[in-house]
Amino acid sequence: MDRDARARRGDLPTIFQSLAEDTGATAVADWIRSHLRRFPR
Repeated sequence: MDRDARARRGDLPTIFQSLAEDTGATAVADWIRSHLRRFPR
């Protein structure tokens, strides 16, 4: 995954997050949802 992310994103930051265990996945999902609310449907 790291190699694929670097190929796509170059030097931009990448975070690998487990979605099988909630070790922060809820916080990440909440952050994404808060940003998506800014865009009209």
